[in-house]
Amino acid sequence: MSRFPRRWLWAALTVPAVITAAGLAVLTGGIEREIAANVHAALPEVTVDVHGRDVVIGGIQAERLGKAREVAAGVEGVREATTRDPELGPMRMIFAAGQVTVTGVTGQAAWRDGFLTAIGEQSHGRRIVDETKTVAGTDFPITTEAARAVVSVITQQPEDMTVAVEPGRVMVAGVVPDNARRMAVVTVLRRLFGADTVVDKTKTKE
Repeated sequence: MSRFPRRWLWAALTVPAVITAAGLAVLTGGIEREIAANVHAALPEVTVDVHGRDVVIGGIQAERLGKAREVAAGVEGVREATTRDPELGPMRMIFAAGQVTVTGVTGQAAWRDGFLTAIGEQSHGRRIVDETKTVAGTDFPITTEAARAVVSVITQQPEDMTVAVEPGRVMVAGVVPDNARRMAVVTVLRRLFGADTVVDKTKTKE
């Protein structure tokens, strides 16, 4: 067989395959764009990456990711929804001198402002001193509701205390007048975060 028939045979076999692959790429791209649009319609504030029918969402607070993942998984066309979790940096709440000083990092100024406003509502008149920073791709390692509960219980007693939070570990330190007040604080923290997570370094004056 001459080289020409061989070339024609090769073309006859490969050209349809190339056309089919190109068509599938166009079709897949259209499906991915449709899925991304559907997810954005349900969750306007998230970032969305689509791979086939699987989506990865991010760009929102860590405390909202679980619910957002459930919503995304229920969107038409989505096979599986996962999240791109922010880096949870350590934070500290220092209760002293009639104020609560908060340090830590979170991804957006609006998240930080909402967090600080929420805990300020539970501070029993203590001033909130904001020493937090905005750093892309990060978030506080504690939910807003948990922080509200911590601030509420600790600001009800006058002694200086510190709560340091990092992923998987919550340390509370300070000296309180008696064991009943100490246990009131520690019990709330253990209920919120789990007994194995809380490191109790409090002491009493007794």
